Amino acid sequence: MSTIIKQKYTLTLFFLLCNIYIYSQSKKSTAIRIKDPIYLDGHLSEIFWSSIQPANNFYQDKPYNGAPANFKVDVRFAYDNQNIYVGAYIKDDPDSISVGLGDRDSQPQADRLGIWFDTFNDNLNASGFVVFASNVQRDVSISASGADVNWNEVWYSQTAILDSGWSAEIQIPYSALRFPAKNQQTWGLNIYYGNHRTQELDSWSLVDTDIAGFVNQFGELNGLENIKPPLRLAFMPYVSGYADKFGTNSIKYSYKAGMDVKYGINESFTLNMMLIPDFGQVQSDNLVLNLGPYEVKYKENRTFFTEGAGLFNNSNIFYSKRIGARPVDHKLADDNLSEHETVGENPQSTGLINATKVTGKTKSGLSLGILNAVSENTYAIIEDSLTGNQRKFKTQPLTNYNIIAFEQVLKNNSYVGLANTNMTYSGFMANVTAASFNFKNRQNSHEISGRLIYSHRNFTEAEDETGYHYDINFKKIIGNFRYQASRKHFSEMYNVNDMGFTRRNNFIHNTIVLEYKTFDPFWKVLQSSNKFHAVYLQRIIPQDFLNFYLMYESEFTFSNYAKLKFLGWIRPKPMHNYFETRVKERYYLEPKQGFVKLQVESDKRKKLSYMVSANYRTGGDYNYHQYGLALNPTLTLSDKLNLNYKISFDKNLNSRNFVSKQNNGAIINFGERNNTVFNNAITGNYSVSHKSYISLKVRHYWSEAIYDSFFTLNQDGSLLSNKDYLENENINFNVFNVDLSYTWRFAPGSECIMVWKNSISSKDDNVFFNSYQENLNYTLSQPQFNSLSFKLLYYLDYNKVSNLLSQN
Repeated sequence: MSTIIKQKYTLTLFFLLCNIYIYSQSKKSTAIRIKDPIYLDGHLSEIFWSSIQPANNFYQDKPYNGAPANFKVDVRFAYDNQNIYVGAYIKDDPDSISVGLGDRDSQPQADRLGIWFDTFNDNLNASGFVVFASNVQRDVSISASGADVNWNEVWYSQTAILDSGWSAEIQIPYSALRFPAKNQQTWGLNIYYGNHRTQELDSWSLVDTDIAGFVNQFGELNGLENIKPPLRLAFMPYVSGYADKFGTNSIKYSYKAGMDVKYGINESFTLNMMLIPDFGQVQSDNLVLNLGPYEVKYKENRTFFTEGAGLFNNSNIFYSKRIGARPVDHKLADDNLSEHETVGENPQSTGLINATKVTGKTKSGLSLGILNAVSENTYAIIEDSLTGNQRKFKTQPLTNYNIIAFEQVLKNNSYVGLANTNMTYSGFMANVTAASFNFKNRQNSHEISGRLIYSHRNFTEAEDETGYHYDINFKKIIGNFRYQASRKHFSEMYNVNDMGFTRRNNFIHNTIVLEYKTFDPFWKVLQSSNKFHAVYLQRIIPQDFLNFYLMYESEFTFSNYAKLKFLGWIRPKPMHNYFETRVKERYYLEPKQGFVKLQVESDKRKKLSYMVSANYRTGGDYNYHQYGLALNPTLTLSDKLNLNYKISFDKNLNSRNFVSKQNNGAIINFGERNNTVFNNAITGNYSVSHKSYISLKVRHYWSEAIYDSFFTLNQDGSLLSNKDYLENENINFNVFNVDLSYTWRFAPGSECIMVWKNSISSKDDNVFFNSYQENLNYTLSQPQFNSLSFKLLYYLDYNKVSNLLSQN
């Protein structure tokens, strides 16, 4: 080897070792204590800002992970006895800075700066405060359970567009953070900058895609001395009023008054309480017609139950929409009518008296969450059409809901957890206990995780039900090539659905996943993912084969930020479908099938962006086909106004499914149907400013099922034609909703909301239309429910009020 080659080799190795050394060192920043107050205007005009050493020299997170950032970002930290302050400057062309507006906690089309604190420095939990160039705020909490985008705290920010870029000042009260009570603090720290125009995402402390984890790759914030966790106490009283009208009935006026309380029990734990909750302004659920054997899971929109819910959800035994859900005996009201009686009112949900939760984490890394809610007695009103007399029928008695969850952080970003749910009302109690774990090796390259869950349902006048579930999962979590193997076991009597959610039981689910991901750009591709799944399911009682399928999915993000997604699966042998029959000993021999879906997404930075997808499914010897099309364009008319339209069409032809059973399941009837589903939704958002916005959502869902022929299920799972079945199983189902709201956040944590809701639903078995317009006109002619509501909530922080009073 020549001397020149040796020198080049030595030099290359030297720089490589330098890079490895730099990446292995935790970056550090220092906060400076200040005495004078800050005037929060987004301009770093206070003299002390220039004396603080900035956190800078960012790395690219995307698209070129680890490369130097293309933007100059300087971030400085200061603090006093009440707050920590952030002063940031981003150098950029002021005419190119994206300043789109949006609701709080949204993701507007704007450049953004995110500050992340790991206050306990445990490498697992963090609080993120994101401010956009338009001064829209977003806050996120990270835990072992994942990201909680519903976490909300009260903090302050201002941004300013400068001649050479933009700047931001952020004030975060200590009451918005949880940190240990000690004289010298060392917090984990990371800072993110996202440029909307170029889609470049930069981080101060490199988060290497070859290393598993996020918080464990933070740098450090030092210099915080003699700060004390304050008394965290806030009151949020509210008043609300409603004007409701259904059909031709007269308008009903009502009002509510209550209060939310947030109290810091100590530096680690927080109590949240709702006295007389009011969820009348929550967006309507996207209801659908469910013709299958599995319950539909709807999204939780109530902030109290979504904020800080990660710890409760990690055990997989809690579904918060069970609290305040439809009364357990809602359907029995119609079965308890005497002659000449009709059901006048039958509430679709149970009213809550109060709800309380306690969440927090100790210095030793033990997280604790406790939630309790109480719902009131719920009654249907039954009327005698001859005498006009009314009587009450109890559809659900006073009910108590409880969940308690623990999670202990271990080394190597591992944890163990324990959770219990309990639902109790007169004559019934449901109790579920879950233990979970997640262990990672020292290199954070592999993990093994699992759960063991025990369910018990106690009836006063019936036999108890006891079941269990376990799952075990092993996977490689770093590198381009990854793999996973898992097994899930659901016993015959396993049931967590009183406070949790499980679609089915009495089966074993085995999965192997092979994945290849790319993080560094190549050709015209920025990132890609390719996954192969092999899934085998078994029935436990009776012991039998259930299903086997192979699935492939891929996703490519291109240099123009368009995305291409593909999903396909094949079932090479018939499925023994025990779930479709609704009788546990019987199965339907569902034919071999195949499915493909292709989806294309355009660059979301453009004023007009879109998503379009198409799917096709086929199988069986009876000409079964299913195809679907979806289009989702988004039009950004200005920094303040955007419109989104979603339309989807699905057609199932010659689908054979369960329709009814007779003689306690001895006879099971199937039908061959054509099912057409249209889903149309228009959403519009107009931001008056970063403090007030108008939101509109109009949705029409139409599902029509027409049966051509009927069958009887044979013992071997095949179907026998049954021309004597004369029941009308046809369904024409429509839901039409309008949600129009105006929100004004007139002070931090305080808001005024006005909401108009219009809802129509119809379910017919003899009214059908050949055109969409005819069906829509018919739907709009049905009785409508209209609700106009107003809510005023005011945030009172004890520390702020106390300081104001002391100054006077």
